Amino acid sequence: MKWSDLPGRHSLFWKLACLLVAFCLLMIWLSWSWGRYMEERNQFLADDARGTLTRYAAEAEQAWRQGQRTGVDAWLQGMRQREKGWVGVIGGDLQSLSTQPLPDKDIERLTFLRGLDWPIHKKNLPWLRVPFPGDPHAGNLVIELPQRFMPGRYQ
Repeated sequence: MKWSDLPGRHSLFWKLACLLVAFCLLMIWLSWSWGRYMEERNQFLADDARGTLTRYAAEAEQAWRQGQRTGVDAWLQGMRQREKGWVGVIGGDLQSLSTQPLPDKDIERLTFLRGLDWPIHKKNLPWLRVPFPGDPHAGNLVIELPQRFMPGRYQ
């Protein structure tokens, strides 16, 4: 094939070839962009998970108001039957609101807790801090995120 056998510079062949290349690049960009969007969107807790965790915090707050430390103890005992992971109730000073003091290892984990609106990564189950809905300054529920609430399922 000689150079002179190729279509002319302004022929329909080159216009279609450029259009095909542009279309392929657009599809690659759209695929990458959509994938990132879905990945970011699926790093956050679902609304039902947020609702359940907020309800747990309201129950903990109610237990604190009604029975102080013994009320929190009773509520925690019931929660341990409902949820398998670690659950605690702490005050603003990161100290337990139950009669059981927190071990040093647990206090270390309390210095960096995720909020309900933070992204969740699949490495391990994070601990979340859920403030009491009625009085956020009175205390917080701290819970190891139950596996069933882990985000990441494409919806």
